[in-house]
Amino acid sequence: MGSTANRLEPPGPAGPDTFERLIGELHELGFERSLTASRPHRGVYAATDSPVTLTVVTEPPDPHVHVRGGHDAPGWHLYWTPATPATVQLIALYAVLNDDPTAAIHAARAALAAEPATKPYPAAG
Repeated sequence: MGSTANRLEPPGPAGPDTFERLIGELHELGFERSLTASRPHRGVYAATDSPVTLTVVTEPPDPHVHVRGGHDAPGWHLYWTPATPATVQLIALYAVLNDDPTAAIHAARAALAAEPATKPYPAAG
């Protein structure tokens, strides 16, 4: 039982790259960031073909991701902090984007097997 294969990376301190892998994946999926001039460390990511929006906040004192789903009532949401490992963030992302659980698992597995994107997108903060 001493296998390290299932151990996730330990949480690190929040910083400008805290949600970097998630943001890279969002760009790969066609989500675009809406900027708020008064809050440059807050980005709202949306895609025209998805009812899901993600708000990514990288500034102290409360860096977090807030995911909202569905334009229909009742809506739902998820919230995670920088302590949420990047692997869990990606798995949760594909779970909320796919109605079919099998498709979600396959998409998450493919994303986890791929190398993280190398910042061809604007930083979150």
